[in-house]
Amino acid sequence: MYILLLIVFSADITGCGKYGEAGGIAHPDQVVAIDGGSGQIAPAEGQESGSGQIAPAEGQESGSGQIAPAEGQESGSGQSASAEGQNASESQGDSSLQNSTTDLESDTGETPDNSGSTALNDAEDEQITPVPVSPEMNIEDWIMTHSLEEKIAQMFIVTPEAIGGDTALAAAGPELEQGIVKYPVGGFIYFAHNLQSPVQTSGMLDTTKDYYTSNGFIPPFISVDEEGGTVARIANNPAFGVANMGPMMNVGATGDVNVAAYAGTYLSAYLKSLGFNMDMAPVADVYTNPSNTVIGNRAFGSDPYLVAEMVVAEMAAMRAGGVIPVVKHFPGHGATEADSHYGYASTASTLDELLACELVPFDSAVRSGCQCIMAGHISAPNVTGSEVPATLSSYMLTSVLRNRLGFRGVIITDAMNMGAVTNQYDSATAAILSINAGADVILMPVDFYAAYNGVLQAVNSGVISEERINESVRRILELKKNFII
Repeated sequence: MYILLLIVFSADITGCGKYGEAGGIAHPDQVVAIDGGSGQIAPAEGQESGSGQIAPAEGQESGSGQIAPAEGQESGSGQSASAEGQNASESQGDSSLQNSTTDLESDTGETPDNSGSTALNDAEDEQITPVPVSPEMNIEDWIMTHSLEEKIAQMFIVTPEAIGGDTALAAAGPELEQGIVKYPVGGFIYFAHNLQSPVQTSGMLDTTKDYYTSNGFIPPFISVDEEGGTVARIANNPAFGVANMGPMMNVGATGDVNVAAYAGTYLSAYLKSLGFNMDMAPVADVYTNPSNTVIGNRAFGSDPYLVAEMVVAEMAAMRAGGVIPVVKHFPGHGATEADSHYGYASTASTLDELLACELVPFDSAVRSGCQCIMAGHISAPNVTGSEVPATLSSYMLTSVLRNRLGFRGVIITDAMNMGAVTNQYDSATAAILSINAGADVILMPVDFYAAYNGVLQAVNSGVISEERINESVRRILELKKNFII
């Protein structure tokens, strides 16, 4: 039984001191479900019960609000390796890249119809030979003994329609199995049109997993966007009988990390029961721009340290519930005005400013054992010197996220069918640039076959090294072995 707790608040968008006093932006009343029992979640390790505070990471003073400098860097410099040496692709412009259009999706809206995707080329008739998978598998042995084709397939999460041959797939059938046998992709992401009822959803997901195991493939990520509030594929469908948590800004307004932890426990419980093992949440964006059209009350708030505490609490609870949390959208979508679903979106922040605000929740998540981060299609020209989005930027993904923040987990791109990418790049080019920039998983390219074959050809021609592919596959398999194998 759930008690419904009404939370009424106004958002004070002053957390990072960028937009002056812009408080008083009212949001509609929302509902947060609190367990009929105590409603309390045990505090995370290193945190006092009810304190709302997270213990400082090593090298950081409690309450200082400072991120410890990376090795070889002076505190407060805000600088990592010089942007002058960044990936050459970021300074070449977009003139040589083909344009592409698409229906839009990631966090809002519906997926494109991939049934008319580019015809398969050289790899069309080839099938990958499966090898039995077990929890005791040795990852290095798997990498050394499996084909390049199967390793590249692991680096994609797609809609079931992308390889299943249907425009609105709601059941796993022979055509999907045939697609999996040819292209055992790393995972699937599902949307409202795929999810009709608990029985239908569980049956579809179980059958999809069975296709992998019966054919000897690595089990897939089974993912969904389920944040609470407006982005909730399950809770916004009355057929599932699940109460919507409401937007995370309401949770942040309580100032209580136990409520954020409850959100993670609640979301993971019903997702896990349906068969999902990955959720594209929590949102780690800091809502600092009142003109922002894409994040709004999806964020926990405008104070980066409050957001950090809430993200860490929800992330830990989801992980404990057996669902992989994907912290998003690096380097932060809360200060942008444009919506990257439709076109170019950027932040004017310098690296110093990002480190002091937007990157604080990501840094906290990394220090707290985050295993998966989604990179947004957000450019940072005052950091990189170019308008290339973070998903395609080696400076943002490698120099900042990996080297500066120390992230060693899986980097997933935001949906590659969004306007910020498709207005400038075709599916193959975007996938190649993203992998060379440091991404591990390509999410929802407009044309999966073009993207897959483009990456395969790029490796065969030396544009991408096979060792670079192996690095990503190693991270992916480590994550899967921890959660789903």
